[in-house]
Amino acid sequence: MSFTEEKFVLLKRYDRIKKAIFALQKYNDISEENVGNILLWLEKYEKLGFDKNSSTGSILEKLLAILKSENEFTEEVPFDDKSADRKTLPYSVLLEDIRSPFNVGSIMRSAECFCVTKIFLTGITPIPELNEKLNKTLKGSRVPFYYGKSAKEIILENKRKGVEIYSLEKTSNSVPINRADIKFPSLLIFGSEEFGVSKETLRASNKIVHIPLYGQKNSINVSVAAGIAMNIFVAAALSENPECLN
Repeated sequence: MSFTEEKFVLLKRYDRIKKAIFALQKYNDISEENVGNILLWLEKYEKLGFDKNSSTGSILEKLLAILKSENEFTEEVPFDDKSADRKTLPYSVLLEDIRSPFNVGSIMRSAECFCVTKIFLTGITPIPELNEKLNKTLKGSRVPFYYGKSAKEIILENKRKGVEIYSLEKTSNSVPINRADIKFPSLLIFGSEEFGVSKETLRASNKIVHIPLYGQKNSINVSVAAGIAMNIFVAAALSENPECLN
């Protein structure tokens, strides 16, 4: 178990309770012993006792009530809602030769939140079933993904279906993504951490867009950039149809 009593003691009361809530909410993904330890530590350090016969749901309800009584800023439901239907918009994402499983996992998690229909993994981009680090970073993302060795073939197939192709890259002819005329259905492409989107993919794109940056640095982490870009695509869809996610 990576989370120990020593780490628990260092947390503030509010965060100890929240840690217990997260553990209970993910009960099926972690061992019963780990959940039991956290509840024991709550009793030991916060004097919060629980009936051994109490259900997971009733303990969660009790902890959440305590959390809300102590912090008025607590969300109504401060954890993942596994029963919620995932909303999608008519756009997909393609990851071209993104090497880091942590970046890929982060992008796939963001895609879950930003209504991506599906994700294409290409080249050296790791595949969830074959990469333990990626699986750990995903944290249950439910976006369908497909692997194809060639980004070109996937792009051409999408173009044949009338999909608009957007590559995120700063080039001599790129336009700021927040000013781009985004059309749907669309495919949004992110390239390798070191070399960016390949020139072949850029040539095949309908439009090349970039995120305006205002510091000394001329680039940001690809997973951060992906989150920004996907949020802008959601905003574009809502601008076109405010009811599209209802």
